[in-house]
Amino acid sequence: MTAASNSWISGVVVVAAVLGAAANVSGQYYQDNFDSYAPDSFSIGQGDWLAWDGGLATTDSPIVRSPLSYSPGNSLEIGPAGTMVDTGWAFSGATSGLWEFRAMTYVPASSTAGAGFIGFMNDWPGTVDFLATVDVDMGANVVIDGSGGVTAPLVRDAWIEFRTLIDIDAQMADTYYNGVLLNSSVWDGIQEVAGIDLWSPNAAASVYFDDLQFAPVMTVDHTLSWDGDVGTWSELGHAPDSHWIESGAATVTPEIPTLGAIGTSGDAASVASGALTVTSDQGAYSLDITGGTVTIDPGATLEIYDATTVASPGVLAVNGTLDTYSLTNDGPMTLGVDAVLKTDSGTLQDINTVGDATFQGGATATVLKLASGSTFTKAYGGILDVSAAGVIDGSNTIEVDGGELRLQAAIPLNGAAV
Repeated sequence: MTAASNSWISGVVVVAAVLGAAANVSGQYYQDNFDSYAPDSFSIGQGDWLAWDGGLATTDSPIVRSPLSYSPGNSLEIGPAGTMVDTGWAFSGATSGLWEFRAMTYVPASSTAGAGFIGFMNDWPGTVDFLATVDVDMGANVVIDGSGGVTAPLVRDAWIEFRTLIDIDAQMADTYYNGVLLNSSVWDGIQEVAGIDLWSPNAAASVYFDDLQFAPVMTVDHTLSWDGDVGTWSELGHAPDSHWIESGAATVTPEIPTLGAIGTSGDAASVASGALTVTSDQGAYSLDITGGTVTIDPGATLEIYDATTVASPGVLAVNGTLDTYSLTNDGPMTLGVDAVLKTDSGTLQDINTVGDATFQGGATATVLKLASGSTFTKAYGGILDVSAAGVIDGSNTIEVDGGELRLQAAIPLNGAAV
């Protein structure tokens, strides 16, 4: 079991550990979680990382670090104090349409000096022009728009999402930190996103980055509704009598957007009655369950690009893997044996396990009920915060392989192994 630490903070018992995450570039979809790089190596010269001047000199290169990371493996350290870091993540093909940048950021409590810099460049290397910039001011404990506009409180010792939406055609960019809109910037000049600059002066302390993505924004193509029958998600495939209905007519099985294509789209799926089972890997842009039951079988993965919403009396049972950007569930959720629930954010009512289960990412939950003799694993970064009650006993094992599992002081562990 991974070593964990637990401590009492503001009436909450915190069980925390940080481990680590693989890099991949496909077409016009860019992502990097630094896991294919050796720990303590320079990032410049690996993947699409270049020096500030567009070359491969590693003098000012960030360092790949482990075990601190959001997804298991490695992260990228910008800093530390006394070392200037300046690097660019190079793109090509981002010349039109809507694009989105996402990254998880981590600022340790010990990083109290200087400011890190994130800049989006529409011309680079050579002549450099920035379309939007953000400063992570560790001395002032704020994240601020580079033009001196809106600030957001700097969150420490937690992985926080940094996100920028860029409309290249309109030459506008909206930048968010921890859900707070920092700036809606407008630029002129070249209509392109050529790269992202990560810079830290000598006086700045360390900031960590993980799970970076830069890709065209995906949109909804069709809105498909389950017909209320009992069947499987992909039953009859693309046949005319599919259970999925659009505008009163049977249509195709919902599709998830294809990463890496400008203007790519997917289908929004909704279930109001009936029962459907996911028996093989499937996906959609979004999923809205307001009635009926959706069950993910063991060995199957349901991937939802955007939001999954479950409203009573709708039921979602995860016996395989649910991978969704966000999850909202106002009723009980069951995690079957060896189930995996992946979400970056969400609000859940009850989490009930039938056997060993894994939660990856972050969310808030009201109740956590563990099956007798089962192991519950919190993985990846993020915080799973259980606010009200729990059913945990001495037969249970709790493993925290990444991020934090926060249980209110009123929730006893009752001798469970941690």
